[in-house]
Amino acid sequence: MMTASDVLNGQSSIPSRVVKQAPDSSNSLLKSTMGNIPNWSADHIREKQLCDPDLKVIIQFLEQSPEQPPWKVVNDKSSTVKTLWCRMDRLRISQGLLCRKWYKMTINCKPRSVFQRVFTLM
Repeated sequence: MMTASDVLNGQSSIPSRVVKQAPDSSNSLLKSTMGNIPNWSADHIREKQLCDPDLKVIIQFLEQSPEQPPWKVVNDKSSTVKTLWCRMDRLRISQGLLCRKWYKMTINCKPRSVFQRVFTLM
């Protein structure tokens, strides 16, 4: 059985898919650019999430309280649970599924050649 740690470590054979942020990301699910996955219902996905021992812990935390549990509750858990615990501000239960809230990153990055000119002027 594949676990969340397998996916985090790149050992997953599950293909990735691109997602885009929904207009109101505070209360809506992310919309897939690929549409629905054939033969996968929300119930099927939830069942698979609950089969994963690491995801199950995080789902239980979120269903019990929107607040992040104290570290002492997580301290004896797996490294995957600890990693997800650190990102609980981005995790939500939506329509019974564990989802991650994505933030739009606006990066204003200048080419390295511009950095050289700025550093020379300093």
